[in-house]
Amino acid sequence: MKESHDWLHWSVGTSRRGVLRIVVLLACATSWLGAEPPGRSLVEARIIPGAPHPGLGLPQWRVVVLVRAKARDVRTLTPRVRLNKARLVRVEPKSVRVQGSEWAAFFLHLVGTTDLQEGSISVGFREVPGYAESSPLPLTPAAEKQPFGDVEMQPESERPTPGPIGPRLPFRPMVVRDGILRYEDGREVALWGVNYYPEPANRPGILQKLGVKDAKGSVDDDFEDFARMGIDILRIHVFDSQFTDSQGNVIHNEHLDILDYLVAQCDKRGINLMLTPIAWWRFRDSTPDSFSANTPKNAMSMWPAMWPIQANYLRQFLTHKNPYTGRRLVDEPCLRLFEVINEPVYWSYSEIESGNVSGSRIPDDATNRGLAGVRGAFEKAVPEQWRNPATFAWFRYDTLRRYIDTMIDAMRSTGAKQPIAYSHCAVRDSDLVQALADSHCDAITLSAYPGGLNALQDDRNLLGGLASMKPLDPRLAAKARLVYEFDAAGMLRQAVMYPAMALHWRRLGVQVANQFQYDAKATVHVNWDWPTHYLNLWHTPEKMVSFLIGGEVFRRLPRGASFDLPPDNQVFAPGAVSFQRNTSLLAADDVYMQTNPTDWRPFSLPEKPRHVLSVGSSPYFDYEGNGVVDLTLDGSSATLRIYPDVERFPRTLPADGKVNERNVIMGTPEKPLTVLHDREHPFRLRLAGWAGAKIERIEGEKRIPVEARDGSFRARPGLYRLAR
Repeated sequence: MKESHDWLHWSVGTSRRGVLRIVVLLACATSWLGAEPPGRSLVEARIIPGAPHPGLGLPQWRVVVLVRAKARDVRTLTPRVRLNKARLVRVEPKSVRVQGSEWAAFFLHLVGTTDLQEGSISVGFREVPGYAESSPLPLTPAAEKQPFGDVEMQPESERPTPGPIGPRLPFRPMVVRDGILRYEDGREVALWGVNYYPEPANRPGILQKLGVKDAKGSVDDDFEDFARMGIDILRIHVFDSQFTDSQGNVIHNEHLDILDYLVAQCDKRGINLMLTPIAWWRFRDSTPDSFSANTPKNAMSMWPAMWPIQANYLRQFLTHKNPYTGRRLVDEPCLRLFEVINEPVYWSYSEIESGNVSGSRIPDDATNRGLAGVRGAFEKAVPEQWRNPATFAWFRYDTLRRYIDTMIDAMRSTGAKQPIAYSHCAVRDSDLVQALADSHCDAITLSAYPGGLNALQDDRNLLGGLASMKPLDPRLAAKARLVYEFDAAGMLRQAVMYPAMALHWRRLGVQVANQFQYDAKATVHVNWDWPTHYLNLWHTPEKMVSFLIGGEVFRRLPRGASFDLPPDNQVFAPGAVSFQRNTSLLAADDVYMQTNPTDWRPFSLPEKPRHVLSVGSSPYFDYEGNGVVDLTLDGSSATLRIYPDVERFPRTLPADGKVNERNVIMGTPEKPLTVLHDREHPFRLRLAGWAGAKIERIEGEKRIPVEARDGSFRARPGLYRLAR
């Protein structure tokens, strides 16, 4: 089919009261343009360019008719359509929001010739006085005005009222209804988790360099800790460049094998999984001809020639059989959520026109090839005389929307029923927001790094800045909100940000939040894996307890919760944080947690907690060590787990003294950040009724009696059972 570049924009007048306005924008194949009628302001339309009709082989047009009629519902309006040189296939009514106002939108799906002329389409609405008869839509010139305007942000209070939160287990399907992520029984999802990578992809061979011979054993150790901590969900952006070729075919190798093993552990340990199949990153051990390692990230979405390759990869990846479970990946019980691609980015009109782009992180020839591909797609869609920032906005809108839908269609073709999200990263312009809103994605993913990534921030109070983060665009109200990454980066010991960020995410309506990233126990002492991030149960005890307090806050506060808080000493029951004291607290009827010994009591203590988590002494026990102490009580018995002491050393700085996100917190095997010590310390229970408890130390299958007096005994790291 010869592609037409006829760009048509029709409008039929405005009623005397401004009650009715009809605007139609018409597209053939990938060509379309918004235009501004003389004497009238531009009204954004939702454009869906067509493709050749699969059965008839004729050009397929999609026309959007927007009707602004106060107090009217889209279901009460019936368009009267008369066509010349075209055939109406179907009418798709929708209710849309344009520039803060509700409109009725009718998507007219047509097939016909490429030479539609003025008068080829007539539209009327029998329910609207003065427009009952179909009127020809006159052609008007194109305009250069930006077609997508900004709108006021929408607070979470204007979205559906929060409801009961469901438990994370058993594994069960999730759905998005009215922009809210729910379990099938209607209860809302609220999951708090981490990103996890057993070996840094940017430092291949690190485990061997550190003397770790069993990578899967390292994964087992971390998953045992995840289960103990009650981590709800793991998020992994898959390093596709390590096991794909130039056509998106999946190569079965050690990288895919360790991922399969990790998925099996999620199934075994009852941890939900969120997968981002395309991470895009190029590494030293990437497959040389991998499609993503040789394509600039901007071109992944903006260059349609790359779409079939990505779709092929997605289909193969989701349907490959896991040797550890015998199931296709898409059928794994733990796999509950997808995100298409990690942190996509987009070129601007000026970059496309000038060719001045940087930071693609791949060879220049590959960058130039991708840039030429995107420029060629724009030039194919838009005649030269009409190329300007406005038409590029339409092009980028349409291209991104079709990219998202193409990737989702590929994933759905495998039988995937999980909600599929798309990243809100780099979506700053209104055309990109509109593309996300109009796409078939079920959710959007967000991120935040207060204070940035390039400095040590232990001495900075970042609490006050969280309240200034804006709500989201109302055009995204139908999408659930997930967080793919967040962290208080560049912090060695500050332990206050995670509960505050949990509150921030709930205020914005977020239902799944994943910290970036949990450091494997095997590598955390050098922290070579994204050295601006630093979190581990054993080696960063205060930060880890703060993170677990954040999880309790996240799951206990309703979606949309909001508090009027000062810059410090913030209390948002059941949580509280104090930068001045470097303390996070949680106090509920059944749980008490604190990041360090403190006399700060912003709320009353639970009388009979079932779970106490602390670093050092707490109101319920005395302990002089500086590792995590985890006490769980169940009637007349209790379990006590004490973690080793942590000895800290100065971080290793680069020789040139320049600090950035790649070396903020880093050690070496010779000069590690931390060393663990199994030291013995006095331990005394301060719980009423436990002074005479019988205490045993558990070592494998052995139960070793421990001499105790009035609830006091000499304790060293390990597991204890108490009975009264």
